[in-house]
Amino acid sequence: MPSTADILQMTRIGKFGKTHGVNGEINLELELDVDFDQCNFILTVIDGLVVPLEIDSIRPRRDSDALVSFCRTNDKVLRSLVNQDAFVDDEYIIESENDEHSPAFYVGYTLIDTQGKTLGTVDDYDDTTANILFSVDNHLIPVAALQIHKLIPETKTIICTLPQGLLEL
Repeated sequence: MPSTADILQMTRIGKFGKTHGVNGEINLELELDVDFDQCNFILTVIDGLVVPLEIDSIRPRRDSDALVSFCRTNDKVLRSLVNQDAFVDDEYIIESENDEHSPAFYVGYTLIDTQGKTLGTVDDYDDTTANILFSVDNHLIPVAALQIHKLIPETKTIICTLPQGLLEL
């Protein structure tokens, strides 16, 4: 079980949101990817004390949220966690900030067609289904429809081809 000194080797992974349903769950708003298959505890600080919470179950809701239930907690404890920061040991953090396989990597990239015409900038993404969508200047573009010719990370540019008429929908 983690001790108070262990918080120095912890990384903030996000914060707790609202409680959820009647089964003793709370929403965890994640800012980092965590290997919850290996991680047994989430820590938080309440009234200046580090409080380890043993994970009973965790289930993803979206890319950046999960519903968590803890062993030996009740509704009062869960309500005290709302808006509190959540921490885990550094070893459970999955490095993904620069992972080109993550849709979040492409937010801020500009799409340019092969003739040099700017198609727009990826300002968000939706990965709640198997068909990942990029939001590009108020258009939803299925990632599978992009034919990427060149990726230029230095300028955050993607040279690509889109199916004809896709941006007119």
